[in-house]
Amino acid sequence: MLVREGLRLHSQEDFRKETLLGLEALWSPEHFAEYEGRLRGYWDAFDQFQTEHAGTDDAPDFEHPDAGAVDDLTRRVTASWRPLRDLAADLIAFNADSPTIMLSVLVDGWKHLDVPFAREEGVVTLDKLEDVEDALLAVEREAMERKIEGVSPSLAWLQLRAEAGARLFLSRTEEKNSASPSLSPPTPSISLTDGPEIPDGTSTASETSTSTPPA
Repeated sequence: MLVREGLRLHSQEDFRKETLLGLEALWSPEHFAEYEGRLRGYWDAFDQFQTEHAGTDDAPDFEHPDAGAVDDLTRRVTASWRPLRDLAADLIAFNADSPTIMLSVLVDGWKHLDVPFAREEGVVTLDKLEDVEDALLAVEREAMERKIEGVSPSLAWLQLRAEAGARLFLSRTEEKNSASPSLSPPTPSISLTDGPEIPDGTSTASETSTSTPPA
């Protein structure tokens, strides 16, 4: 269903690979050789941290002496390397739309709404869910006019999406005890800061950055 709606969830390895490709294309060979090692060292430390705290919900924050430099470098590569920005845009779209799409799969009916329940090919259509959202909003506005406390516009719809999102991304403890593994969102720090677009396939020599990576 997610794929049918055009949503793509890229792996953490996809982001890392594209970061290195952008770094190699945009910076000098000397800078690439230096910062590839620092990036890989940071990623290895993060992976080890994740492994050590797998299955716990109260893990401490990850700390690393290169965290600031890696974050800054990743943002700069993302700003100047279009393929990496495309991955980040896909991630934003997935996070925005996947709870609603998950809801279309999970919901098996509703009551007291002026919208007939129906499925097509095993799911509730997104158009039907838009009608549900509008119907819930109408109920909330009527309740607000009647001065009923604890009601605000779109709150019910947001709660439904949150529940669907919780089913999509289980907590570590829930994932461990669940028969169905959850999807795990990638963890790299990604910025969508606008930057010069670098055409795909451009040679390193012609696009090498004149700026110096962070120390």
